[in-house]
Amino acid sequence: MHYQTSRAERASYSAYFVGQNIFYMLVTGFIALFLMNRGISEAAIAGVLLAPKIWDAVNDPIFGIIVDRSHLKGGKFLPWLKLSWVLIPVFTVFLFAMPEHIGYGAKVAWAATGYVLWSMSYTVCDAPIFALPTAMTSNVDERTSILSIGRLFATITSVVITLVVEAVYLSTGWLLLAVVLSAAAMGCMLPILLLAIPVRVIAVLVRVKLGSPVLYSATRIGKGEKPFKMYKFRSMTNERDENGELLPDAQRMTKFGSFLRATSADELPELFAILKGDMAFIGPRPMPIS
Repeated sequence: MHYQTSRAERASYSAYFVGQNIFYMLVTGFIALFLMNRGISEAAIAGVLLAPKIWDAVNDPIFGIIVDRSHLKGGKFLPWLKLSWVLIPVFTVFLFAMPEHIGYGAKVAWAATGYVLWSMSYTVCDAPIFALPTAMTSNVDERTSILSIGRLFATITSVVITLVVEAVYLSTGWLLLAVVLSAAAMGCMLPILLLAIPVRVIAVLVRVKLGSPVLYSATRIGKGEKPFKMYKFRSMTNERDENGELLPDAQRMTKFGSFLRATSADELPELFAILKGDMAFIGPRPMPIS
C-alpha cells in the first residue's frame, strides 16, 4: 500500500487510542466498584450510571452533526481532540477525588455530576478521533488500516488496564491511581495533537526560511545505552565562505532559528524517537557518542 500518511502520524493515531482507552476502562470498568467502596448502594449506583447513557443517546448524534458542520480555525477535528485532552482527565480525577467524609446525598450528587461531565467530555473526543483519518488521507484502504490498528491497540489497552487496576488499586488508593493513569493517558494522546499538523507547518517554514535539508540528525545514546538517530528541525542556514567552509554558528543563526530553539519547537521531531521507545518524555537529554 502507498501511504499518504507518515509512520509517525499513524503511530500517534494508535497512541491516542491507547490513552483514550486508559480513561475509558478506568472509569467505565471501575466506577461502580469505587462508588461501592465509598458506601453508595447498588441501586443508587445504577441510577448514576444510567442517566448519562440516556443522555448519550441524544447527545452523541447531535455532537456528531456539530463536528461535521464545524469550521474551526484549527480544523474540523483537532480542536475537539485538544479540548477533550484537558476535560477528560479533569473529570476523571474529579470522579475519584470524592471525599469519604461528606454525606451520602452529597456523594451521590458528586458521582452523578462527575459521571455526566466525564461522559460528555469523552463524547467530545470519540466522534472526532474516528473521523480524523478522513482528513489524514484520501486513500480508503489506508483509512481502514489506520482505524483497524488503532482499535487493536485500544483492545490491548483495555485488557492491560483492567489487570493493572485490579492489581494495584488497594495499595495505591483510587485518587493516586486516577492521577497516574490520567497522566499516562494524556502522554499517549498528546502526539497526535502536537505532531500531525504543527510538524508539517514548521517543516514548510524551515524549508522556506532556512533551506534544505529540513531536519538535522545526529547519533545519540538513548534508553538502555543504545545508540539511535535523533532528529531535530534545523535552526541554522548552510551559508559558507569563499572557501566553501560553513560560516560560524552565530552568523548562520537567523531570528526564525532562534525562535525555534527558544520555544523548543525544533525538538518536535524527537517525538518520533519517543514513540519508537528510543527516548523518554522525562529524564536527561540523550548524550552524543564520544
